[in-house]
Amino acid sequence: SVNNIVEITAGTLIEYKSCNYGNYLEEKEFRALSAQAAYQKNLEEAANLQKFIDKFSAGTKSKSAQSRVKMLEKMKREGKLDPPPAAVVASTKIPYLKLPTPPKPYGENLLTITDATIGYSTEEEPLLRNISLKIPRGMKLLLRGPNGAGKSTLLKALRGNVESMIQEGTRTENEKLRLGVFTQDLAQELD
Repeated sequence: SVNNIVEITAGTLIEYKSCNYGNYLEEKEFRALSAQAAYQKNLEEAANLQKFIDKFSAGTKSKSAQSRVKMLEKMKREGKLDPPPAAVVASTKIPYLKLPTPPKPYGENLLTITDATIGYSTEEEPLLRNISLKIPRGMKLLLRGPNGAGKSTLLKALRGNVESMIQEGTRTENEKLRLGVFTQDLAQELD
C-alpha cells in the first residue's frame, strides 16, 4: 500500500504526504479547485483595482490610485494573474493496462536452471554459483538482496537473452513459454 505520493506537474514536484491513492485523487481535485478559485479571485481583485485606477488616476485620490497601480504590478510580477497550469487543473484518466491472457504451457515447470554458474564474463569471478531453481506455473518469486548481490544478473540469466551469462549448468524453458519482461532500465534497452 502506498502512503506517500510525489507528482511531477507543471515543472514542479507536488508531494502528497501520508496519502493513499484514493486520498491523493481527492487532494489533487481539491488543489485544482482551490487553484482555479484563487485565480478567479485574483482576476476579480485586479479588475477592481483597475476600475479604481481608471476612475481616480487624475483626481483627488491620485495617490491612492498610484498605490493600487503598484499593487496591480506586484500581482502581475508574482504571477497571480497567470492561469494555473493546465496540468494542475486538468483531470487525467487513470491508466488502464489490459494484457492478453498468456497461453497455457504444457507441463508443470516453466523454467528450470540446474547447477548454474552465472556471470558476465568467464575472465571475471562469477556473481552466482551452484544455482538450481525451478519455476512452476503460478509461482511468484521475490528476489531480495543488497546492491551488487546479483539480483538483476539472475533475472537476465533466467530470461536467457544473453546465453553466455550461464557459464556452467543448464537453463531449460517450457517449449510453450513466452517471456515478457518490463525491466527497471527499459529505456536503456530500447536505445
